[in-house]
Amino acid sequence: MEIIQDPPKAAFSWFPGHMKSAWRMLEEQLKEIDLVLFLLDARIPRSCQHPQLLASLSKRPVEQIWILNKVDLANADETRLWAAHLRQQHTVVEMQSQSGSGLGPLRQPLSALKQRLDAKRSGRSLLERPVRLMVVGLPNVGKSSLLNKLVGRASAKTGKKPGLTRGKSNWVSGPEGLQIRDTPGILYPRIETWTQLAHLTACGNVKSDVVPRFEVANLLLARLAQLGLSERLPAPCLTLEELGQRLGFLLKGGIVDLERAAAWLFNQCFDGKLGNITWEPLHEPTE
Repeated sequence: MEIIQDPPKAAFSWFPGHMKSAWRMLEEQLKEIDLVLFLLDARIPRSCQHPQLLASLSKRPVEQIWILNKVDLANADETRLWAAHLRQQHTVVEMQSQSGSGLGPLRQPLSALKQRLDAKRSGRSLLERPVRLMVVGLPNVGKSSLLNKLVGRASAKTGKKPGLTRGKSNWVSGPEGLQIRDTPGILYPRIETWTQLAHLTACGNVKSDVVPRFEVANLLLARLAQLGLSERLPAPCLTLEELGQRLGFLLKGGIVDLERAAAWLFNQCFDGKLGNITWEPLHEPTE
């Protein structure tokens, strides 16, 4: 099977006003941050790497811990490959923020970084203060769930829909004397390829009602075939039309209800009902 090629000029832009405001606020708040927890969805580690955010972080002396989150929804072998790859440059922790799995391994690097930052401030004769930590990432990668687990209470709103955290959040006291701040999920202003858009939609980082649904659904079906996972569907399908027929989603006259078929596929992908999937393997599959 040939590797999926992106249609030309497939860039997609969805950057509403609240995201623009959140980006300006985040840029300002980074000036007072000591440590960033950068969350990636383990199913799409490549697309979760917000280029503008990484550029901003590179300009500031901010410590970073990268978290491969939602590992329970990803392929375990691929997660190990990605974690090893990312550890070449970053401290990486694997976890599932909603259940709190992985929180133990996260506490060790948090404690080590806090000690290093405290020593640095002491060496510069600066007054002691709590280490300030910010949780960042795309919409719906699990930032608020992670914050709640860290502080041991529901201090941030969580849910399946992206965009629940908006506006400036307050500091929350966390473990090891940390002060923690949640941030709204922010997409990069321009999604360059259809494949990237499909992956972000499948994982709920982009709302399915703002994308060209039929095109994205068809690409996800093709991607499942490329990854050798078509057997997880009710029957192997390469098009949304075929999927709707297989599921019996028909309108009057036997016309396939494409809208219903697309909604079914998006929900199956988002809820992990098709099994553990890493949509972005570290090494792309070949024929």
